[in-house]
Amino acid sequence: AELKKAYENRPEIKMARDAETTATLQQRLIERGNMPSLGVGAQVGAKNGYLPNLAQIKPNTVGVVQLSVPIYDGNKNKNQRVEALANSRSAVARTQDTQEQIRADVRQAANNMEFSQARYDNAQQQIAQATDALTRAQGRYRYGVGQNLDVLDAETQLAQARLARAQAMYNYTLGQYQLKRATGEQIWK
Repeated sequence: AELKKAYENRPEIKMARDAETTATLQQRLIERGNMPSLGVGAQVGAKNGYLPNLAQIKPNTVGVVQLSVPIYDGNKNKNQRVEALANSRSAVARTQDTQEQIRADVRQAANNMEFSQARYDNAQQQIAQATDALTRAQGRYRYGVGQNLDVLDAETQLAQARLARAQAMYNYTLGQYQLKRATGEQIWK
């Protein structure tokens, strides 16, 4: 679903598809460029300055019919068709390359979010274990069996586990923004 959204929203894919359409239309135009053409034109006007009465305005008209039949073009049209076909294939390849890049961007963002979720779950377990270790260390210290250093180490481990959880939450949020960027969604409205 995210890939479909990205293919619809990303400006690079829109530009690549437009270039592909333009190359295809250019190819069709060149294929028809060596065909005979018929042109018809007409012009109507009025002018003064004709003898014998120079001030009198007289209407004038012109009609043109033109037939153009190409006989020999020195393989110009053939070479243009080859070039247009190459441009069309190039545009298709650029579109596919852009789609692959978008697919990679979306996968990377989704993988980052998944990794951050796993790190968050791991940090939650570490917090539970560090809390349990701190409770045990405090109990041992209270009864004179443990040392103050054990309590400090357990508190440090708990603080590191909470920091890891906060970093995982930050990276997950960052991954959400990366996914929105990868799918072409507007981040700030």
